Amino acid sequence: MHSHKDSDMNQKNDIDFSTLLASAAHDMKNSLAMIITTVDHISDSVKQDDHSPLGKPLNQLRYEARRVNNDLMLLLTLYKFEGESINLHKDLNSVYDFLEEQLLYHRASLEYANVEGIIECDEMLEWIFDANLLSGVINNVVNNALRYTDHTIKISAKVSNQQLFIMIEDDGPGYPPSILEAQPDKSGFVDFKTGSSSLGLYFSQTIAQAHRNGSRKGYITLSNEGALGGSLFTVCIPKI
Repeated sequence: MHSHKDSDMNQKNDIDFSTLLASAAHDMKNSLAMIITTVDHISDSVKQDDHSPLGKPLNQLRYEARRVNNDLMLLLTLYKFEGESINLHKDLNSVYDFLEEQLLYHRASLEYANVEGIIECDEMLEWIFDANLLSGVINNVVNNALRYTDHTIKISAKVSNQQLFIMIEDDGPGYPPSILEAQPDKSGFVDFKTGSSSLGLYFSQTIAQAHRNGSRKGYITLSNEGALGGSLFTVCIPKI
């Protein structure tokens, strides 16, 4: 005969924990969005006072809130596509306009940190990709670059061999060996022992690989061989 305690335990075990986590993450993401908006409003007021001691902590608060918000977005997107193929919104996009939007999202942080955001891309270049999903990849990389760069973050794009290459580089110290060793291979493997950075790598590779044409699919690479001397992140999107 089962006791009430056993019944309670069975009920608890019936809870879909992944769904519960996704719901909590969604709520937290909404709250963080409100925090970021409030910080931006306060920052606009503080800008009028060059000697305000609030400038630096507000910028740090904005950065960390956006970092956590971005991680939650990555988790929610991966949860949404768990166990099923990603249904891409295949739209023809102006690549220059797309890249400009990504930098505009980080404009306040770039200005406060006195970091120059540069775009190098043919303004007439167009490519088919899911702009919403790819923006998650680019924003994650730019957010990381903001933490380590000295003066410059450059986003560039070019087409080669019927593939679009988007490169994000900075003039910071570059990727540490642990990150370079953990970057995904063409099969999508990520070494999660490296910690929080692995989520961004896994997400980026997953979104890149969802852009495919037959046997040809997208991928990402990481190196310290950029022209600025720091880290270089590249995402490749084939013609689809």
